[in-house]
Parts: sequence; structure tokens; C-alpha cells
Amino acid sequence: MANKNIDNTDNGTGVFNTKVPGMDEAADIQEALRIYHYGSKTPPASEADIVRPSLVGHIKDIKTDIAAINAKGIGSTYTANEPSSIIDGMIWVDSDLTGGNGIQFATSQYQTAAPTTGLVNGLIWIKKGTSPLEMWVYDSSTTAFVKVGA
Repeated sequence: MANKNIDNTDNGTGVFNTKVPGMDEAADIQEALRIYHYGSKTPPASEADIVRPSLVGHIKDIKTDIAAINAKGIGSTYTANEPSSIIDGMIWVDSDLTGGNGIQFATSQYQTAAPTTGLVNGLIWIKKGTSPLEMWVYDSSTTAFVKVGA
């Protein structure tokens, strides 16, 4: 008899299914472990030969997912040029940015009243006590806070 699905279904629909020898086959623990691990009695010669369902097939899927996540990067970049392709949550730090004496960079403040000191373009004020929370951004060209989403 052929190898069977460990989840005891005909088409292997169980979660993380793999193969085991049929019950009517002679007991050979090494062969059984190869079937469970590789999905066949013969180990694959290369990653391209990995079959599914198998434990190695599931590991290869995880390896592929990790490679895809790593290819996206850490979510930030430090370059002189603004990125042309941006993914959700990306942060760009301009390596050319130089500041003089007394330059303050934007930050955020969580308080009930609008900040009156340290006002720089892009300062984010999160208005404490509002529901839903209101968020404001300081616009230095108008010297006023602009409500986000307004």
C-alpha cells in the first residue's frame, strides 16, 4: 500500500499534514521516519525536489516566509535620497540633513493644552482627554496647530 496522510484523510486536508507508511507495510523505522520527514522513502536531492506534504516541506515554507520578510527590510532606511517605493510603516531618515545651532526636531507631546514652547514644524500634539483622541500638527508657516483629519 502507498504512503498515507498522517491526518487519516484521503487528500491530506489536516493542519500541517505529512506522510506515514501504510499500516499494511513492513515495519522499518528508518524508512518510516524518512516518509514522515521528507514525504517519501527517498530524501530529496535538492530543495527543488522537496515534496508536500512533509515536515521538510513545512520547514521550507517557513524558510520562504522568513526570506520574504527579510527582503522587506527592517522598515526604515537611512539614505540621502527619498525612497521611491514605500511600504506601510516605513521610516526614512535623511542622511543629508544638517542642523544648525538651536535646531529642534519634531516630536510628539501628549497633554491637555496646546504646547507653547519648543514649537517646530511637524510637532505632533495629541490632545489628552479627548475621545477619540485628537491629533494636531504644528505648521510653522502659519504658526498654528492643524487638526489631523480636519
